[in-house]
Amino acid sequence: MKGLRKSLALIVSLIMIFTMMIGTTGVVLADEATGNEAGGTVMTFHTFTVEPVEAEPNDLIKVTVEFFEPETINYVLVTYDVAEGVDDGAVVLFPDGFTGEVEVTDQFANGLHTFKSMVIYRGEEEEVIDITDLEKTFTVFESDEDQVPPTGTATISGTEFEPGDEIEIKTEVRDDRAMGVVTAAALHITDPQADNPIERYADFGENIELEYMGAGSSEGGGAFDGKIKVTDKWSNGDYDVIIYGIDAVGNITLIDTIKIAVKNSLADQKAPVVGGASIDKATAQMGDKVTVTVTGVKDEAGTEITSLNAVLRYATETTIHDIGEFLEKVEGKNGEYQAVFTVDEDYLKNVPLTLYVQTTDALDNSGEIAFSDVTLTVVDAKEEPTEPAKEDEKPTPTAPTDNTSKDNASKDNTSKDNTSKDTASNTSKTETKPAASAAPKTGDAENMILWIALTGAAIVTLVAATKAKKSM
Repeated sequence: MKGLRKSLALIVSLIMIFTMMIGTTGVVLADEATGNEAGGTVMTFHTFTVEPVEAEPNDLIKVTVEFFEPETINYVLVTYDVAEGVDDGAVVLFPDGFTGEVEVTDQFANGLHTFKSMVIYRGEEEEVIDITDLEKTFTVFESDEDQVPPTGTATISGTEFEPGDEIEIKTEVRDDRAMGVVTAAALHITDPQADNPIERYADFGENIELEYMGAGSSEGGGAFDGKIKVTDKWSNGDYDVIIYGIDAVGNITLIDTIKIAVKNSLADQKAPVVGGASIDKATAQMGDKVTVTVTGVKDEAGTEITSLNAVLRYATETTIHDIGEFLEKVEGKNGEYQAVFTVDEDYLKNVPLTLYVQTTDALDNSGEIAFSDVTLTVVDAKEEPTEPAKEDEKPTPTAPTDNTSKDNASKDNTSKDNTSKDTASNTSKTETKPAASAAPKTGDAENMILWIALTGAAIVTLVAATKAKKSM
């Protein structure tokens, strides 16, 4: 009865704790498009903490959010106000604790600042949930309140460029507060015929920091310049070179936008291709040499191939085990390459290793091709999968004809069938150890009497315990 009372007390305590958790702050989410509640969805979090709540320029404010179901959330964006006329700031919180830092600069206005929203991205489809009215604030003191961006001019070395040319950019930038200036140039495709200008900008655009070229310190501004090299990876077409200035506290300004054109480019944005692959043996043992051959290797744009690798891979949802070798060109055979693998202790045993071919050209276009029908299985290596013993291999129990001892011996043998095989030998060995209740050999008279006495005592104890339980 004492055990039952303890169990009931534990259950009541758990219910009380769960009830208290449900009572924690919850925020009803609004559908941003319609202004209606999003299906009654409620995102409840344990805590939203801000520390410290008072700061000066160069201080860091730590922001932490604890969710009930953090495993469902990809990342979180928390926004806050900086100053009137200045874009809101934001800090990204990732699943490794959902913690981030706000860096206070002289751009912040002195006084009270508010965390304005928490935007949550969750699930495979990245459902967006916007929580407002967070009711969290911090106060800034001793700020210079510099919200004025720098100004400047810019020039470019030409209007038309080919692969191999360098685009030279020169700028003159000044900042009214002498807080220091950082200038940068970005380049993107503006051709309206482009299939997806945004995606192509992300892939082939460049963002460089211009080097300070003036005398002395760059504080307060000065001359900056930089270069962008055009390669055959660029598409032919029109580009905008966007030059902007950023001062030391984060104020940003667009200095100039200059149009250029790129011509006579191969527009090579694809990795080299592989026509086919084969392996000279499907199974191997320790010390064997295995040859992988790939054919039909070429770069469609004619760019030089700089790297070819053959990779034998075993992969699960949580583990990737790769063994790679360089592929060497076969003399006298166009587009044919080979790699030789020597099986050693690094190879997994009795699992298929699938062939992958990795390619790279001189423009850093790279790719990986899987050949799922080309595999190697190693049957003699350091790791050996556990295999249950077959029915006809089970060891015969050596116990008296007493029914109880037969049952115990049978259970013992069944459990031993699952024992892993000795990895140091190919010979199947099953090690069988007697269980604690296994009977002694029939010929040992004294041990037999002792075993019978102990077994009888155990049965009596079990019966007495059962009766006592029923009487309760």
